Amino acid sequence: MGRLSASISRVVLAALAVVITVAVFSPALQNGFVYDDHTQVLKNPWITDPRYIPEILSSSLWSYSGYTSNTYRPMLHLSFMASYLAFGFKAWGWHLVNVSLHAINGLLVFGVVSRLLKPADEGAQVGGRAEAPSLLAPFFAALLFALHPVNAEPVAWVSAVTELTFTLFLLLSFYLYLRVSEGGRPGLYIISLASFIPALLSKETAMVLPALVIAYDLSSGRWRRVWKYWAGFFAVAALYMIVRTYAIGGVIEHRQAPLSGVELVINIFPLVFQYAGKLIYPANLSALYELHTIKSLDLNAFAGIAAAAGFTAALAAFRRKRAVISGLLMVGLPLLPVLYIPALSTSASADRYLYLPTAGLGIIVGFLLDAVFRGKLKAAFSVAAVIMTIAVTTAYALSSFERVSVWKDDLALWSDTVKKSPGSKYAHYNLALAYQERGDLDRAIGEFTEAIKAAPDYEDAHFNLAWCYQQKGDNINAALHYREVLRLDPGSADAHYNLGLIYRGEFLIDEAAAEFSEALRLKPGYADAAKALAEISMTGVRIEER
Repeated sequence: MGRLSASISRVVLAALAVVITVAVFSPALQNGFVYDDHTQVLKNPWITDPRYIPEILSSSLWSYSGYTSNTYRPMLHLSFMASYLAFGFKAWGWHLVNVSLHAINGLLVFGVVSRLLKPADEGAQVGGRAEAPSLLAPFFAALLFALHPVNAEPVAWVSAVTELTFTLFLLLSFYLYLRVSEGGRPGLYIISLASFIPALLSKETAMVLPALVIAYDLSSGRWRRVWKYWAGFFAVAALYMIVRTYAIGGVIEHRQAPLSGVELVINIFPLVFQYAGKLIYPANLSALYELHTIKSLDLNAFAGIAAAAGFTAALAAFRRKRAVISGLLMVGLPLLPVLYIPALSTSASADRYLYLPTAGLGIIVGFLLDAVFRGKLKAAFSVAAVIMTIAVTTAYALSSFERVSVWKDDLALWSDTVKKSPGSKYAHYNLALAYQERGDLDRAIGEFTEAIKAAPDYEDAHFNLAWCYQQKGDNINAALHYREVLRLDPGSADAHYNLGLIYRGEFLIDEAAAEFSEALRLKPGYADAAKALAEISMTGVRIEER
């Protein structure tokens, strides 16, 4: 009866964790498509037809748009294809998928923590008396992960589904391996390896799994019995690298400002401090963060060094505690790639990169709470720990509930981001696009101008600013910014064409004809430019602006 009662309690607590998670993130079902969703979902032909599956599996992430990248994540397109076939382009359905995946990941954290704390759950003997199972520890661990505010980004943003899927399959693979290492059926090992495959195809960060498996076995003292299982994970990882290399080639794309070797090292530590801070105290969250490189060590860098030292000391101190080691490595290993600044794109850091690390944090907290619930601390400390845990999870829930609404639409998202990262050219640019989409050209002009102040050579901002001025009939400023576009990119056929429209509107026919001709030279199939040039040649009459 005791074992049956424990099983029922485990199911009830797991179900309660799911209900709470879904309730907190349910406002996401009212959100629309934002940010990269406009390209990766609404303008992605690959997700509309299963016939594209061979291209999906053999191409880089952005190949559908004609842009070559060295990011290989076919599971993104495959999951989008499933969502499209089920919901079309109804945004609520896509958000339902993300919320559901997140809830499942919470269940997996519950299961992993239960396995890692199994000696307590199974009734370890203390003074000849069996201890009660510590079911509340995995429950609160799952809640802390599921309700953590940084996870509002990957849950509320459709295009961040890769964080959810790679974490789901990685945790599933790790959970099954825990069972295998404890003497479970060998068939579970095959399923564990099979789960590793979609984790890798979701996001390359899943490569951390073999390290997690080895560290777990070493900390548990079982490595002599199970080391042969490691080969399977390395084989899957090697096969993935072969397929990935065949599909897209390289590994890292350099985008950020170049740094010297010393600067590259010291700039890691402010990022370490920033991620550690958001993991423990998730305040002032933003869709984008500004990159402020340093030339010498500052306070943030020293704080990052202290955090890294503390992390290393914890690894050494708890090397025999399999739950703590698993949690610590789940926090640290996924962050290593995003500490390499030249590989970053539009933001110095991102909340979504902490998705798997929050699961690691949940595991560590689960270990600490296990000691509390099994009476290893004095009563006063135990009560304080429980009260603090409830308070933190409640605060996290409220913050996540509020944060989800920020991702409601582009205007809400980028308005919030500009407040948090006022120096980000991308934040101002995207807010300007949101205003432009709504026809609010004056506010769009203001934000494009701010983007250009942050980055004077921001070609796209100059082009869109010129277009806004052109729509308002301010041909002088429009021409000024189109010329700036052509200074930055002489091969912009659209800038030549639009500049030709302005000249034609000012009855500068020869100048207009020259711009239309140049647009046609750069883009021979440019039908609008050909039509405009033909009408000028025949009549010299102004035609309707496109």
